[in-house]
Amino acid sequence: DRVLALAAAAEARQTHPIAQAILTAADAQALDLPTVAPVNYALGLGLKVRLLSDKHVTQSEHDPLVRVGSDRFMSAEGIVLPEEVVTLIQTCQQNGHSLVMVAVDDSLVGCIELQPTVRPEVPQVIQTLRAQGLRLYIVSGDQEAPTRHLAQQLGMEYMANTLPGEKADRVSALQQVGHRVCFIGDGINDAVAMRQADVSISLQGATTAATDTAQIILMEGNLHALCSLLQLATAFECNLAYNFRFTAGVSLAATAGILCAGFTFAATELFFSVSLIGGLAIAMQPLLNNRKRYLHQE
Repeated sequence: DRVLALAAAAEARQTHPIAQAILTAADAQALDLPTVAPVNYALGLGLKVRLLSDKHVTQSEHDPLVRVGSDRFMSAEGIVLPEEVVTLIQTCQQNGHSLVMVAVDDSLVGCIELQPTVRPEVPQVIQTLRAQGLRLYIVSGDQEAPTRHLAQQLGMEYMANTLPGEKADRVSALQQVGHRVCFIGDGINDAVAMRQADVSISLQGATTAATDTAQIILMEGNLHALCSLLQLATAFECNLAYNFRFTAGVSLAATAGILCAGFTFAATELFFSVSLIGGLAIAMQPLLNNRKRYLHQE
């Protein structure tokens, strides 16, 4: 309970999925969380906070320092991992799970095991995206084994152990070989890659860094709208292309008539009117289709 309470206190203001999982577990056990000083966040690795005593509310160097994060973060902070914890990490990764380490001052005090779960709408969304010929990747800062396990479950390519800057490098590498990249993210660690991508999408309720960076925000807070968004984009592109071909065809016909058939000003005005009316009809086509679907449903 103490380990979970320390982790939850450190993660209290974080919105990424790992923090929310820890906070949900602490809330389910009705744990009292200690008071902590403002967070010092190491992007993509972990965070550090000072525990504040009941006697004062200002931070002091004598207050215990709590570190919460990955094994890489602990190693970077000089925290020695006991041999049994190293074995536990390997076992968890083989099962596709992750461990969050909790240290107080210079000693590891415990670990929290996390089992990744897939959003319920994800399999259907992936099936729809793949049917449109898109290549799908998981770009994760998590360890190799749990990322591979998740990728196998979803049938996707993956990139593991990626820091925020490395995620952006992966996006850039895909762009350099001719791909257009859409990056969907909801965490602080995704913001750099989202800025690099051709299109960036986030969800309502994601971190401020992600929503501020994203060009598109799905307001329902899930990925269902992504399929509708792509359908709208495809229909809009087709509508534009059809409108262009129609207008170009009418213009070419009018030009040929003037040069070869001696069309008068009245004839060219007639072609212009046809082009205008045709363009208006094409622009209204999505509304007409929606009305037909609505009447059919009724």
